[in-house]
Amino acid sequence: MCKKVFRTSALLFAMLCLFATTIFAQSYASSYAYLCPTIDGKCDARYWKDALSIDFPYGKLMLKNNYHYLYILIDVTEDTYEDQIIKKPMCEDYFELYFDWDGNGKLTNNIDRVYSMCNMSKRLVYRYLIKKDAYSSVYFSAGTAMAGFGSSPNEAKAHRYYELRIPLSEVKMDRMQSLHLAFRIYSKNPAIDYQSSSDLSGDMSDYINIKLAFPPRQINLDYTVGSRKMLANQLEFEMDVAPYIFQKRTFLPIRYVVEPFGGFFEWNSTSQQLVIFIQSKIVTMTINSPVAYINGKEIMVDSGNKAITPQWKPPGRVMVPLRFVAETIGCEVFWDARTQKTTVRFNRD
Repeated sequence: MCKKVFRTSALLFAMLCLFATTIFAQSYASSYAYLCPTIDGKCDARYWKDALSIDFPYGKLMLKNNYHYLYILIDVTEDTYEDQIIKKPMCEDYFELYFDWDGNGKLTNNIDRVYSMCNMSKRLVYRYLIKKDAYSSVYFSAGTAMAGFGSSPNEAKAHRYYELRIPLSEVKMDRMQSLHLAFRIYSKNPAIDYQSSSDLSGDMSDYINIKLAFPPRQINLDYTVGSRKMLANQLEFEMDVAPYIFQKRTFLPIRYVVEPFGGFFEWNSTSQQLVIFIQSKIVTMTINSPVAYINGKEIMVDSGNKAITPQWKPPGRVMVPLRFVAETIGCEVFWDARTQKTTVRFNRD
């Protein structure tokens, strides 16, 4: 009797999983953001090249995520007309990004959302869907959006694109850790009006299914002194500044050791203070100060050398001692003097 119940439950669970993955027409897996794209309208290819890429008739939709954010590049490679959009409201070129919030394949009043840009001030906004083709008033997202015109990872010829960063707290996932979205691209010149779903705000069953990425259990980062090449689990990235040695310690820009582990940082140019948020720790450091604070507790950046402090380098890079930051967040650090290579290893529990 118990075996029969078990077999029945297993069959029901399998059918549920099959239903969850087939209710939406297309399914894709996101990529984990070892490095996070800067939402600045410049579309730096170094930080998008490892993203999930989905073709549509006028370009590509690229997507990646980390612990905190969903990063999206709507790359409209066929929109090659620069129409001075920056100098006026976005009425001739825009995107709309639709989310089936509860993942039930149909419109749910005041639950499902559509994101867009209201102007060129990096403001990402959203509206709730009330009924088919009817929307609520506008709400400001905690995310960021920026339109740009130039080259991208997909096309060297200048064209229109949109960079987005949406907090995962605003994007509900189903029990399969998937989200469900569709999008619309509109351009007056050239004439483009593309919808990825046959029914954006009614029947949502043909929305795109995106299974979010989670970091691997082990992350290995490799850096070489004097080289801008960085490896994250053998995936190659290019840093904007190469690591260097000062007082027998390796220094490198802060983002390249914090972001791969799901951390982020804030920089106060007035106080010259850096605050790192990573795992369960808050690390505060100040330029040219040998003292740091970990969750409020004072500690020396290097107990054997007060000259080891965070440094500021033109054109605006905060350089930190690699070993201190890596070991503070629970990593192992290995140094090869012959090759001038540092390996940082992190294992998730």
